Amino acid sequence: MGKRKFSLAERYAVWKTLGPHCRWCKEPVEYSECHIDHIVPEFLLQDEILLKATLEKYDLPNDFEVNSFYNWIPVHASCNLSKQDKIIEGAPVFLDLFAEVKANYAQTFKIYTKWSTPNKTAKLIALIERDAENGFIDKYTISKIFAGIDDSIEPVMGLTGSTINNKIFYVPSKETWEVIGTEKDHYILTKDGMTGIAPMAMLPDPDWLCIHCKHYGPWDGNKCLICGQYSFE
Repeated sequence: MGKRKFSLAERYAVWKTLGPHCRWCKEPVEYSECHIDHIVPEFLLQDEILLKATLEKYDLPNDFEVNSFYNWIPVHASCNLSKQDKIIEGAPVFLDLFAEVKANYAQTFKIYTKWSTPNKTAKLIALIERDAENGFIDKYTISKIFAGIDDSIEPVMGLTGSTINNKIFYVPSKETWEVIGTEKDHYILTKDGMTGIAPMAMLPDPDWLCIHCKHYGPWDGNKCLICGQYSFE
């Protein structure tokens, strides 16, 4: 059995709920540097006898899921590699860790569900992470983006971002602009008494792009409501 490859939604949910500190060394771990580790090592899935003994040691049920949010914690890559497949001793410490993970399970799963749902905000985050991996934006920037996400707010279901010439452009978020309607290929948005339109398309026509602030609107006629500049200036 190969090691589990964590999805963006799984990794983000674990880091957001149980971070921002590494659970092994207790030092801060930014999202861009975060690995997900198993408290009960994953290799035990291949050794039923040792797995059963480990579960009994920590008073865990026989149907405990090794690959689940009940067993995943955020760690540094270096801490993950140093632990590897060791079954670390110290039952009291581990019991406290299991209890904390269990107590946060509902919130972790809620965030995971939200970010695994096919919505355009989740797609945008995946796009940002991909571009970070390709070197188009630095890890510090992506860590700040993920740290600043407010998971009490539902993901945006239409406003999106895309890349042009290896640069990332964003349309406004739902936190500041409210979608009040749709018409043909665009959203109708409002904020602070202003009303404008922005494209629905995942990869909008370049004609929507403001040459000044690099946003796809909202637009009020020929005026960009983000920077206040006109398209012909």
